[in-house]
Amino acid sequence: MNVFSATSLMNVGANAEELSDSLETLASTGFNRCQGYYATKLHAVRPTLATDGIIDILSGKHPLLDQEKAVPLTLQLGEKFTTLLITGPNTGGKTVALKTVGLFALMTQAGLCVPAKAVSCRCLAAFMRTLVMNRALSKACLPSPDI
Repeated sequence: MNVFSATSLMNVGANAEELSDSLETLASTGFNRCQGYYATKLHAVRPTLATDGIIDILSGKHPLLDQEKAVPLTLQLGEKFTTLLITGPNTGGKTVALKTVGLFALMTQAGLCVPAKAVSCRCLAAFMRTLVMNRALSKACLPSPDI
């Protein structure tokens, strides 16, 4: 059993700023190493953050699918057209395509590499607001425990 003396706890308090800086550096280093490992494992590339509003994905694969079996997605949205209609049979990949675009946008904003040959993606602030709003609404619709 570890017992800390009052003196050792005072030393921690006296060095709080340095300890906090060390913890921040350690967390940042750990995140960067994990990001590098993830990018290497998925053969991912660093996406560019587009300022022109165009989403451009070249041979992107959903990051949670088996990368050997996943069908690559190539899509460009925002230059020649701004609306995309995806049709097809059940289990045709429509939902996977939409989720891939959304995940790539979020991964780009988070600074993560994405499993594709090239990706240029814009910041989807409205998308983020919608996710937060839908989550808040879904929680608000739950019955009160008093009922």
